[in-house]
Formats: sequence, C-alpha cells, structure tokens
Amino acid sequence: MMFTAITSLWQSFYLWFPFLFVFLFFLLPYKIRISFDNLRQDKSISFELIVFLWGKAALFKLQRNFPAGFRITYFEELANTLAAEKSGWHKDGKKGLQKITLPVFDFMQAVVWEQFTLKVKLGTGDAAWTALLTGFLRYLSGRGSPHILRLLTFEKGSRPFLLVYPAFQEQELTFLLTAGFKAGALKIIYYTIKIYWEILMYYQNIILRRQSKNGRTSHPGFDDHSYGKSQGNG
Repeated sequence: MMFTAITSLWQSFYLWFPFLFVFLFFLLPYKIRISFDNLRQDKSISFELIVFLWGKAALFKLQRNFPAGFRITYFEELANTLAAEKSGWHKDGKKGLQKITLPVFDFMQAVVWEQFTLKVKLGTGDAAWTALLTGFLRYLSGRGSPHILRLLTFEKGSRPFLLVYPAFQEQELTFLLTAGFKAGALKIIYYTIKIYWEILMYYQNIILRRQSKNGRTSHPGFDDHSYGKSQGNG
C-alpha cells in the first residue's frame, strides 16, 4: 500500500515537473548584457547579447555583425529628405515613434541597471566644427547623466558613463555602447511583446499610408485595361 502511494506520488511529480520548471523559469532573476560597436576595421556594427542566470551562468549568447559605413553627411542628407516630406507624414511618423519609445522607456525604468556606458569618437573633417560639436555633446552628456540617475534604477555604486571625444584630423563616427541590467523573465517577456507589437503596428500603418497614396496598392503599377496608365483600382 505504501509502495503504491509513493509510486503514484512520483508519477504525479513526473507529470507536473514540466509545469514546475516553466513556473520557476518565470520567477528566476536574469541578467542581460547588450553591446553595440563599430570598432572593427571594416566599420561594421557588432552586436552581442548575453543572458545570464543569477548573474553568473551564461544561458544564451547571440553575436551578429552588420555591414555599415557611417558618414557624418548621411545625417544631413537624411534630415533634408525628411524635411522634403509632407507635414502629415511627419506628424504620423512622430506619433508612431512615440508609441514605440514609450514601452521602451517603461522597460528601462522597470529594470535594475548595472552598467550603461556610451563612448563616441566624432570627427567632421573640420577641426573647428569638430571641437564645437564635441563640446556641445559633452555638455549634453554632463547635463544628462544626473537625469538618467533619477529616471533609471541603478545598483548601488553604479552610474551611467557617457564620453564624447574628438577626432580632429578626419571624418569619423565611432561608438561603443554597453548596457547591463537585471530583470525577471515575466517582465522581460511582457515588455518584449509590447515593444514588438508597437513596432509591428507602426510598420503596418506605413504600409497602409503607402497603399492609400498609391491608389490602394502597396506599389504603383500599370493596369492591364488602362492603356498604360495607372488607374489606382488595385
């Protein structure tokens, strides 16, 4: 009789063990370390994501390199392109970006930060403009650090580190961003889904605007029965 009861109890535990494992997975604290940089010789962007259990054991590691050539003039070209767009697009785009950045900001406030380091080396090709721009960015970083400390929760003894230094001799934009924070699995999953949903809806709205602009099609084209003219009838 005793043996039968023990066997039944063991079988019940065996059946419920996967659910217990998932439950513990949601309750355990995790530490995440993220880094971006373009310090490679080919100036490609290096991305690294590491997930630690209890801050020591690495459970997951992801490394990717993305080709990118950074130019200071690119930002000027981008600003001119955006300025040429209609004001309606600007308002819609601003509203969509605000919806995305809000859950990102909420997540940044909800976790405990261990490290937040940003280093930027900047050069415009002109020594005077480089000195002026780097001086202004250093002023902003100095004024912004206390605000970051008030808005985000840092571990005792930790603080954000922001550094901008000039490259007077050449046109250059080199950066290193390293961030580490602690959070529970439920909190990470909740905000990840929320951010992903806002991004998905943002791009869906962009597609709908393009369809409306191009006559309810995702791209302009020729209609077979329009004698070479686009009728906008899909």
